[in-house]
Amino acid sequence: MGRGLRRLLGVLAGVAVGVLAAEATLRVLHLGDPVDGADVQLQWTPADLFTADPDDAIGIRLKPGYVGKQVYRAAATGDVLLEVSARVTPEGFRDEPTHPGAPVLLAVGDSTTFGQGVAEGESWPGQVGAALGESWSVLNAGAPGRNLGQDVRWVQVHGAEARPSVTILAFYLNDLLPPIHVSGDVAATKLAAPPWADREAGLRRWSRLYNLAWRGYERRRLAREVAGDSMDYIERLNRSARHEDLDREFGRFVQACRGAHSRPVVLVLPVFDAADPHAADPILAMAATSAAGQGAAVIQAWHTVDNLDIPERVVLPGEFHASAKANGRIAAFVVAELRRLGIVGG
Repeated sequence: MGRGLRRLLGVLAGVAVGVLAAEATLRVLHLGDPVDGADVQLQWTPADLFTADPDDAIGIRLKPGYVGKQVYRAAATGDVLLEVSARVTPEGFRDEPTHPGAPVLLAVGDSTTFGQGVAEGESWPGQVGAALGESWSVLNAGAPGRNLGQDVRWVQVHGAEARPSVTILAFYLNDLLPPIHVSGDVAATKLAAPPWADREAGLRRWSRLYNLAWRGYERRRLAREVAGDSMDYIERLNRSARHEDLDREFGRFVQACRGAHSRPVVLVLPVFDAADPHAADPILAMAATSAAGQGAAVIQAWHTVDNLDIPERVVLPGEFHASAKANGRIAAFVVAELRRLGIVGG
């Protein structure tokens, strides 16, 4: 055996030992597991939770009387990571405990208000209702995928039907983006696989090292698709958000509430997919200022979950919706602020 071949075999052996050592270390540290929730797909089962009409300005609504489940699966293996219920009342609200005959507090928003990833009663509106008790009936009109304009349009068209004494419009950072397209049985997919991913599933299941590298590639790919090569989407929104757009939508919201004899409140929610919890402060502060300028009471809740670890804060790692615990933090802050502002009794 020649010296060159021996050197090559030595190098290859060293690489193999290094890879095996890295794989063993990642397993000990519980990193790179293909079913740890870092890349998941959400399926609504059955698939017809949404009714979507492209000619309707509201766009996405919940199917009245829907009974089903939110099922999260690992993209690499198909394993079920989380399964929680999802039910809708005949009137089209999320089915959560209410108190008929009590004054109505209506909550409107996107998936964070609906409570994506948590069961009935665990969303922030559901936990607000539990804290207020029988003195208020809280209706959850959140719908995954809607943006700010669609939420406001829903209040304009349907808000008065609930006869609310108080209407809370929950603002999330991505509500300034175009609405999420919802069709079929998969919605709000995080880190969706590229076309060749199925061929790599076996290697992803076996190799923690490869799985981590794959996820890094996916995050960079999605960042480019969402916001371009030079900035992430929070930075892009911070730069592109305009006061006049926010003023227009919050102004319409306030007018709709006054027409329905309802007290308008804007809740500014935390951002769950930011490594730095302060990264979105400029746009969230802009939204709060705009809403107050249009005559809404404002609840600035965007730092209510800062001291929660990521596993406590979100439904699953990489699935950036509020956990039941984070929803509880938001709800407790909302109730305290509603009482401080004199909107509900103490």
